[in-house]
Amino acid sequence: MSDRQYNLNPAYRQSHIKTLINGCPKEFIHQVENPSSPTPAMERGTCVHLMALTPDETKLDIGVYTGAKRQGKAWTEFKTANINKQILMLEKEFIQCQHQADEVKAYPIWQRIMKDNPIIEKPIYWSDPDFPNIKLKSKPDIVSDNYIVDLKTTSSISDFEKQFWSLRYDFQTAAYSRAVRQEYGDSKIFVIIAVESKQPNIVKHFVVLDETVEYGEITWKKALEKLNKCVETDTWPDHS
Repeated sequence: MSDRQYNLNPAYRQSHIKTLINGCPKEFIHQVENPSSPTPAMERGTCVHLMALTPDETKLDIGVYTGAKRQGKAWTEFKTANINKQILMLEKEFIQCQHQADEVKAYPIWQRIMKDNPIIEKPIYWSDPDFPNIKLKSKPDIVSDNYIVDLKTTSSISDFEKQFWSLRYDFQTAAYSRAVRQEYGDSKIFVIIAVESKQPNIVKHFVVLDETVEYGEITWKKALEKLNKCVETDTWPDHS
């Protein structure tokens, strides 16, 4: 399933629900109804995912522009000719993403997981048992016999722990862990594999501790409780 098809499903995703950690319901529903366009950095991250996880779809979903800049008549014509592509990018950006994906695929832990009966980017449509009226959707990168795996790009492996907490990946690991448990009936070890954006594209894996997932679940349940009240009353108040 493409990101476009997945995005059309009206179920809520954890990245939107995360807004409710510090934001108000009004901000949440605005984000759901008015999704922002991905930044170039986000598109490069998606490209790395496609190359590493579903390489056969890369040519179908990515348009590569051989010009020097994202501007001018030639760029406009290129966009028009590739309107059905998921991502448009410069050739130098595409090559950079390919280097990252190649390093990920050569990483021993990645290769081991890819032999562990991996299920690649299979959408899970589910409801949290504590809030059954809220329709949710999750799409883990990999679910294998023993692992949930999330692939991340980062500007610095040495600073990845800071990135983990600043972007609240604990919240994401909690959501994915609960979704996988609902779908497959068992708990799995959560592994994040991070690759640096700059060459030599260093790769490192991080095993997320159970305590960290449990900490994320506390925030997850608080956010869903707030969302549940809004869904039941169809009201989306601001901070006042």
